Formats: sequence, C-alpha cells, structure tokens
Amino acid sequence: MFLHLTGVDERVIAQYDGQPLAGRFPTSLWRADDRLTDTIELPLARAFDPEHTHLWLGMYQLATLQRLIISDAQGQRLADDRIPIR
Repeated sequence: MFLHLTGVDERVIAQYDGQPLAGRFPTSLWRADDRLTDTIELPLARAFDPEHTHLWLGMYQLATLQRLIISDAQGQRLADDRIPIR
C-alpha cells in the first residue's frame, strides 16, 4: 500500500510504502467485507502548511508496482487509483 501526503501542487511531501498491518494479515487472506485499521507514521523531512495538503491512500502489486484499480461505491474508477483521505 502507499500513503502520500501532497501539496496542492501534487508534489509529494511525505510518503509511506509497505504492507498493510506490517504484513501481519496478508491481502491474500482478505474477504470482501473485511474492515481493517492500520496506523502509519509519515516521516516529514520539511515543514509544510497542513491547510494546503492532501492525503492519499492506494494499493499496488509489489512485483510490478502497478496500482490496483480503485472504484467508488457506484463503481466509478477513482482518478489515479487512490482514495482521498484528507
């Protein structure tokens, strides 16, 4: 999975890449109705204005780094295959 904190210009301020739940519950075991909570700490290398940022979440295939398709509740594919968190 990835978590990106970007400025309004879409430049990445901080990012995290890693397995959900630190690999303790592999996606191969997930069912469609599973709900998971994960805590991620983003390393911040520089100061930024939190009022002008966006936080994005997405998933990708580790072997190819290709993002998985993400759709909304109506089945519409989300831009850049990522979910806006904030």
